[in-house]
Amino acid sequence: MPVNTSLANEVWCRYAWLRDNGHLDFVKKSVVCEDFFVGLQWDPNDLALLRSHRRPALTINKIISTISNVMGEQIFNRTDIAFKPRNEGATSEVADALTKVFMQIGDNNQLNWVRSDVFADGIVGSRGFFDIRLDFTDSLRGEVRIEQLNPKNVLIDADADEYDPDKWGDIIITKWMSPDQIEMLYSKADAELLRGRQDSYFPYGYDSIDRDRDRFGRPRSMYTYSTGPDSGDNNTRNIRVIERQWRKLDRVLHFVDVGTGDTRMVPPDWDAQRTAAHLSQNPNLALTKKLVQRIRWTVVADNVVLHDDWSPYKHFTVVPYFPYFRRGRTVGLVENLIGPQELLNKVSSQELHVVNTTANSGWKVKSVALDLPAGV
Repeated sequence: MPVNTSLANEVWCRYAWLRDNGHLDFVKKSVVCEDFFVGLQWDPNDLALLRSHRRPALTINKIISTISNVMGEQIFNRTDIAFKPRNEGATSEVADALTKVFMQIGDNNQLNWVRSDVFADGIVGSRGFFDIRLDFTDSLRGEVRIEQLNPKNVLIDADADEYDPDKWGDIIITKWMSPDQIEMLYSKADAELLRGRQDSYFPYGYDSIDRDRDRFGRPRSMYTYSTGPDSGDNNTRNIRVIERQWRKLDRVLHFVDVGTGDTRMVPPDWDAQRTAAHLSQNPNLALTKKLVQRIRWTVVADNVVLHDDWSPYKHFTVVPYFPYFRRGRTVGLVENLIGPQELLNKVSSQELHVVNTTANSGWKVKSVALDLPAGV
């Protein structure tokens, strides 16, 4: 799609609002929890000060062993999903077929591993996310793709206060993509507009090309990136893509069952001829226009709109997991272990310091206090 600064600016402003109204607080908490989990449990300034005074700073990581036990319990107690006939007309044959289809979907996506990874995200950082959508990489008819999302890249509606995403107004996924990825998923023209761009369009500021993110290598500075060894590489993920799924009012045609009053939306890809044919085959149905909230799907990169259309899904593709949820507040396990862990580290370090400074250190007394009297 061409450059659309107005729409891109709208999406960016919403992203910035969600980022600055709760998401950055979550990210800071998540970073601290992850650091404590992997063993980075001392403030760098405190650590430097202790080293300058030649004092010990012990790290006795009890958090990773505790969380490992919890993760092991999750693996040991994994549940299997099966379908059973319930409604009128449902048969066990259909239920068995659905069970096998789901097993095939799970095997294709290594669902057991994905579930464990999302569970780990939840207990460590307090939030985990699945992303479920159709993927056309291996099949032109599409296959169900279930992936794990980085919780730091998922921005939840700041006004939401319920667990169910169907009650959220919108959700944003931000990711870093290379020009080649954008060309493959969207269009070559969009990729050419963004290829080699080192500065963002001015309303968006540094954040649109900021490069501090979770990765195998060290975070790259935006000031030194252009002189790096991978400068200009089409595989370098240096373009921030913002994907927003949001609810928008729309008046659309619905089928109405005259007898029961049930309504179903007419599929968006049906033309008038196909709709009329369906009505003729089902005389108990009628048509009506109904105002509903549909999901709009907008993807932007800087001031380039990569995609803007109605979502083909009835729900957001993002499915959350929160270990504990209290009216918009998510709580994991690690954050409540930080205090006891700091106590253990500091007390143990102080004990070692006392032992080091008292063993074989001699006695301190006043001058001549131990001298013998004359004549003795």
